[in-house]
Amino acid sequence: MVYELNYHSVNNKSIVFGKQAGTIRKLKDFSSAHHLPGEYNDTTNAFVQKAGKTDIEDLACEILDIQRKLFNLKRIDYSMDTQHGRVVVETPQVHFSVSIALNPEALKQYILTVEVTEFKADSPEEHTLLLDSLSPYCSILSIESENPIPVEETIDAIEAVDALRPILDYPSDASRCTLRFDSLNLTMEIDGQNLVLEPIIPMGLGDFMNKAQEALDQLSDSNTPFAFNLFA
Repeated sequence: MVYELNYHSVNNKSIVFGKQAGTIRKLKDFSSAHHLPGEYNDTTNAFVQKAGKTDIEDLACEILDIQRKLFNLKRIDYSMDTQHGRVVVETPQVHFSVSIALNPEALKQYILTVEVTEFKADSPEEHTLLLDSLSPYCSILSIESENPIPVEETIDAIEAVDALRPILDYPSDASRCTLRFDSLNLTMEIDGQNLVLEPIIPMGLGDFMNKAQEALDQLSDSNTPFAFNLFA
């Protein structure tokens, strides 16, 4: 099954991802001769990417090894491309990357990100195996709209639905809004370009994706000025 997001027949970029922070000193390619960054800029970010090269390669290999065992992959079935600060992996079932960057809010830390941009499992059984295998690494769904999202109109549409208004929150300038679906164990944040869904309490990726679809269905039923379909 391939995930595809549609917005009035315009393609959107969807990513399932997970982030973790860590101490730069603990990166495998950080040595005693190195100094921690004192500010955030291209140079210090590039330093962290270089110091974290082995770490992201190891994690990419860890995830790939799981895929190889699950789906009995041959060497010719997959590819792994190491770039500066990122490792990109392609298999018949999934496209994912592992990247590292300096944390702009905590200069002694890095942020490591696992992103899945395409699911390609052919059968429901493969689909379930794939999501289960990625659960330890990914827990957030981000949908980036190709066109600007009219946030104020979206808020107005949601407030017109009695079932959704109590779970809606937004700042006075209406630049973004958040829906807290306690019954689905997830939150949805909408701004002018993105829609982000995240579990309140951690859950498996398969359950999360199903509940994300339910939340999107409820949003669609509110006659918002946009519509996203999670599963094509």
